Amino acid sequence: MKLSFIPINYEESLTCDGISAVPKNVLEDLVTDFKMEDPNLIIKEANYGGGADWIWILVIFSAVVAVIERGEKISKGIDGWINIGKKLKKLKKKTKFIKLDRDALLAIAILKVQSLENNIESLHLISDTEIDIKNNSGLFIDKPATDFTSKEDSFTMFVLKVNERNCYIIGCTIEGEIEILKTIELKNIG
Repeated sequence: MKLSFIPINYEESLTCDGISAVPKNVLEDLVTDFKMEDPNLIIKEANYGGGADWIWILVIFSAVVAVIERGEKISKGIDGWINIGKKLKKLKKKTKFIKLDRDALLAIAILKVQSLENNIESLHLISDTEIDIKNNSGLFIDKPATDFTSKEDSFTMFVLKVNERNCYIIGCTIEGEIEILKTIELKNIG
């Protein structure tokens, strides 16, 4: 899982001085919740600028949770995904800008579904699609289009079947804005 962000009040100083511009205690406060999930968390700079530097903090998780693949059904670990979703929403409130990869968006989508369901006993990722709206890989020699830091703007859709009862089609921006696009009650389908 990957995410990148600029903490509130550090946009200009990050661009000028890089990650060292953010005091260690501020940086630790931003990532403490995630270090409990993954003590081997990698924190480094990422440049999103094209022509001029635009430095962000990039966080790479080595092993937070197993990735849910399309078509996979899970019944264990759902609480872990919900917990990560809560931590991401908390971090989002402390940032001026944030970008989340597919797994981080999935955690927030599962959190959203959990707010609609009384209890999630089973979850099945039916489908996920990412629409790459804007990509800056052409501005950098060493950055492929598929690299997370190349994505300036994208939209991801998930179809989640919950408790063999409801399907939720969920739309997510790269910034973590979530919307339920459609709910389908499976008991009404022949």
